[in-house]
Amino acid sequence: MKICDAHWQALRKAIDDRGLTRFISKDGEQASQNMVAQLQGEDTKDHYDPLMAAVFAIWGNAIEAFGLDIMRPEAPCPLCVLDQHVKECTDEGCTMKQSGSDWIGYAADGQIDAATELGLLGKPN
Repeated sequence: MKICDAHWQALRKAIDDRGLTRFISKDGEQASQNMVAQLQGEDTKDHYDPLMAAVFAIWGNAIEAFGLDIMRPEAPCPLCVLDQHVKECTDEGCTMKQSGSDWIGYAADGQIDAATELGLLGKPN
């Protein structure tokens, strides 16, 4: 139940490329505290972490695409599973054509919208 190092680094870079690194939690403890606060309904800019939010978006999509089995502790990186699927799939009707890199881009782009909504990147639309 872990994103591999290569995909993790690509996700961090995608968040950084979008100018959101300054909002990433300084350590795992802060990330955990932010997550608990969000789960308790304190979803404010004080608890926002674009990296963790992007990770949760990826995991949500992975569960939808591959089922809960992808959450097993020994399961491979969901983005690696996606890349392998795209590489091997011969089903012309398959709707999973995006790569792990695509999912990283979508998740990081979504954080621009989230940060804007929270007023961290100017006024919300």
